[in-house]
Order: sequence, then C-alpha cells, then structure tokens
Amino acid sequence: FSVIWEMTPEAEIMSTRYTKSI
Repeated sequence: FSVIWEMTPEAEIMSTRYTKSI
C-alpha cells in the first residue's frame, strides 16, 4: 500500500493516488 502525491511546482496538492502494492 503506497500513497502517491501529485503536486504542482508551488507545492500545492493536486490529487492523491492510493495504490495497492503486493
């Protein structure tokens, strides 16, 4: 289980992706 943060150059959070890792 890992969390991937997508951020703008201004360090603002655009979206968060939760992915299941085995």
